[in-house]
Amino acid sequence: YIDQEEISFMSLTVDPIRDTPERLHTYAKNYAVLGNQWNFLTGEKKDLYLLARKGFLISASDGDGGELDFIHSENLVLIDGSKRIMGFYDGTDKSQVDRLIDDIAKLKNKPA
Repeated sequence: YIDQEEISFMSLTVDPIRDTPERLHTYAKNYAVLGNQWNFLTGEKKDLYLLARKGFLISASDGDGGELDFIHSENLVLIDGSKRIMGFYDGTDKSQVDRLIDDIAKLKNKPA
């Protein structure tokens, strides 16, 4: 069992021009994921793409965050409370998602 109060999810837009905070809020509301556990984030494309590439290591390709630059990934990234990447998982593969759930449980039981 994983207490959801201790876990948060973050989704970054791949299209910050169209995905305004209001539009993302509507999306979250339509899919009943409003609350503190799941945040849909937008911002400047350059900043988002730099975070995806260099912070979360989502894409091996280089880019400048410009108009023609595009990143889209099915990857889920597990990050611990110290902001360290603990694992990558294919969100379209049930066995990978099951492994993510197991790894979250292990991480929760790990002493600080």
